Amino acid sequence: MKEGFSEWFKNESVKEYTLFAKFSSIGLNKNWLLSAIRNVNNTYDILKIKNDDFNGEVAETQWEPIPLDRSNEKLEKFVSSLDTAIREIEADNGYAVHAPGEREYVLSALKTGKEAIASGSQTYLGQLKSLVVDPLSRVIWRFGGAAVGVAATAAKDALLDWLKEVFEKGLHLIIH
Repeated sequence: MKEGFSEWFKNESVKEYTLFAKFSSIGLNKNWLLSAIRNVNNTYDILKIKNDDFNGEVAETQWEPIPLDRSNEKLEKFVSSLDTAIREIEADNGYAVHAPGEREYVLSALKTGKEAIASGSQTYLGQLKSLVVDPLSRVIWRFGGAAVGVAATAAKDALLDWLKEVFEKGLHLIIH
């Protein structure tokens, strides 16, 4: 802990103007704060957050247009594998019974992502991450080596293969 923190923390004028006033007023103490900071740091490590994640340049890269060239074979393969993944998720595989809300979220996101790719002239990493990568990752996590998980993995791999060709500089933003 930083030298002088205890004295600073106990200072009434500091408490009055900071977030410490809130938890101090309900009886929480320095131990609670230290525990909260440790939890934030642990989560930071688990999520593998890096200082670059807060870099404005990285944020701008997420919204740089990626042209959709319909004649690109890797894009065609990605769209085809995304269709297969959607069909597998819609199939009678227990997903609707065991996690119906999650299944609906995944299907809605993937179908929206597919429609954006099918009808647009460009896409963005941020859009691909939220509408395709994150939902596919959820399916892969839930189903692993089962048919649904294999189809989701194939779709994600096809997406990454296409992106390596057309937009490699931002690829690190969506791989996890």
